[in-house]
Amino acid sequence: MAFKSAIEMYLASLYSKGRDMEKAISSHRGFLENCFRHEVTAKYVICLSGNFNQFKKFEYAIEVLEGSMDMIKTVEESDQAKIIFYLIDAYIGCGEFLKAKIVDEKSRLFDISMWLLGCSWGG
Repeated sequence: MAFKSAIEMYLASLYSKGRDMEKAISSHRGFLENCFRHEVTAKYVICLSGNFNQFKKFEYAIEVLEGSMDMIKTVEESDQAKIIFYLIDAYIGCGEFLKAKIVDEKSRLFDISMWLLGCSWGG
């Protein structure tokens, strides 16, 4: 991974942990504009979207997660489940219940619905 890409991802993650969501999403958008799409990592997407959801910036989480759905089949099953779980959580937070339901139904295709069920029940 290019050094600049790593720095951009780190900055976006750092801003999101520090509760500066506007800087985090700006850094994320800048990263996508200046770097290659394949440099996005599952760990980065999970960290960023998890922090956005935690601080109720669901629209930012949706932007990050929807933009990474093309990579979902190439990451580990546990990471797939986390990404889908955060997307469902963000849709629900925005009141997009139909979209959440569609994602939940599609997630069954990835054979991770039981993992998601465990997450939602704290298992």
